Amino acid sequence: MKSKHILLPLSIILTIAGCSLKEPSECYIGQEKCLNDSLNIGLYQVCLDTGIWSSPVSCGVSCEGQKCGENKSIPNCDEEGKIKCLSNNEGIVVSLYCYNMNLLAELCSTNQCSVEKGCLEAQTQCKEGENLSITIEETGTLNLVCTNQQWISHYSLNIHNNDTCEQECNLPNALESICDNGVCKAKSCEDGYHLYQDLCEKDDIDHCGNHDVQCTLENLPNNENVLDVKCSKNKECMIKTCALGYHINKDKCEANDMKNCGGHELKCDRYDINATDAECTREGQCLPKSCVECAHFYQGLCELDDDDHCGAHDLACNSKPYSGGTDYYCGNIYCYTSSCDNSHTHISSHYCLEKECTENAEKCLDYHGTSTVYKCINNEWIRQQDNCPNDYSCRRDLSQCGECKNGSLRCSGTESQVCEQGIWKTRYDCNPQNGSGTCTGEGICENIQCHEGYCVDNYRCVNNLDSNIYHCGGCGNNCFGIVEHSKEVQCVESECRALSCKHGYHEYEGLCEEDTLENCGGHGIVCNQYKHNVCCPAWTTNASCLGSDDDEVFFYSCEMEPWSDLPCTTFL
Repeated sequence: MKSKHILLPLSIILTIAGCSLKEPSECYIGQEKCLNDSLNIGLYQVCLDTGIWSSPVSCGVSCEGQKCGENKSIPNCDEEGKIKCLSNNEGIVVSLYCYNMNLLAELCSTNQCSVEKGCLEAQTQCKEGENLSITIEETGTLNLVCTNQQWISHYSLNIHNNDTCEQECNLPNALESICDNGVCKAKSCEDGYHLYQDLCEKDDIDHCGNHDVQCTLENLPNNENVLDVKCSKNKECMIKTCALGYHINKDKCEANDMKNCGGHELKCDRYDINATDAECTREGQCLPKSCVECAHFYQGLCELDDDDHCGAHDLACNSKPYSGGTDYYCGNIYCYTSSCDNSHTHISSHYCLEKECTENAEKCLDYHGTSTVYKCINNEWIRQQDNCPNDYSCRRDLSQCGECKNGSLRCSGTESQVCEQGIWKTRYDCNPQNGSGTCTGEGICENIQCHEGYCVDNYRCVNNLDSNIYHCGGCGNNCFGIVEHSKEVQCVESECRALSCKHGYHEYEGLCEEDTLENCGGHGIVCNQYKHNVCCPAWTTNASCLGSDDDEVFFYSCEMEPWSDLPCTTFL
């Protein structure tokens, strides 16, 4: 025996540990490991011989590396290699042995144990959920619980670091823990956890609010067009995501259309104030189809014209073809100049053309919707009669008429393109990164599919589902539709929350609560007790809450006899 960690004779080690071995796994003598279980509590084991692990013992706290964390519930022992045999009133016998200063345990299947060898034969098979307890003198209680068909030791200490049991009962994720006959038990749990076997188990789709409650599609009352389910913070099984073309509407999946785009009663007229027309995509997004005057398409939205983006995102008024001017500005998709430098001449208020020009050279100039050709004749720019076709713009290099009609759409491979100032510009890529799709007809993206973990967003594939208000926790989960009566929303850790609410409602715990006499403008604000003393004087009756306006100003009313209602602020 070469390892400095081993003090037990090899014969004793094999007798104690060999019977609890299920499948050999590679490990070296004295190696420690600690793995957190589903309750975030560590299970500690020691390698007793090459490929032989000890039976696991619960740390009572989370792991720290390969050891139990501070305030572990495993008793310390002071004599390495010492073996002790214990039994309970029912004659059940266990072998305790000190290893790496930790008290480890084996259940003796024949109830035979010796201080030289420990269990004559250790019990390896057990029935799931079976448990038994044995009192350890001056230490506490050893509880053996069958988990995954193997015995796991749990210690409940009466004395630990000279403190009492009550002081040591600080179970993970528990709001309140007690000591019951030497056993630490959870009485209540933090949000997101529930009680199970006197501990706190995490809420998930397999154990939603209760260990035996499983969230499945079959358990939902309305599961048509539902793709996935979740366990909510209220410990209820709810819809997580709907099939493509649908959105969540309370407890069912509703189809996306112009009146319910991405959420119930979310009309497709709100997405972009600079759009004149819109479409509701199958993904439940309201996107512009055309833009107002003095706006142009950019990345699927309508961007307002300015001096740096005039008629198109990449067309600035101080760059070619608008060079040579001294004072450019953007107006109605065109760049204007009030004067030119000494080497250029002023043409139709838009352009500055070279004074020295090549004979018969041509320039195509846009002017208030008309694209006209100018030709250099005798070193002078002369306007010609042949204009570009209606709604066709000059190319930006001013050499000829544009190749397309402004605002028209087309497909170019997988790209949806729009004509801007005579040149085809990419509107969307219908075959986005982290997904796939096609462009059909007049620039229409179809059959966009994103890779797992991604959602279609403005013809892109995004994966920020923990913060995206249009895909909060799952594709198509539009927070505006999920949080009813909301005006502003946010997505926090995949949960929709209201930031502000519509008239007649106020924000409370992430939702929009209706204004009432008891909750007027805010939760717990009683209408007739608002501000310093009372909202309504004693000689008035029937206070009423009128809610709040868009500026978050709360209104209250006091009904007076025999006069009509007056605002409460009259009396404050």
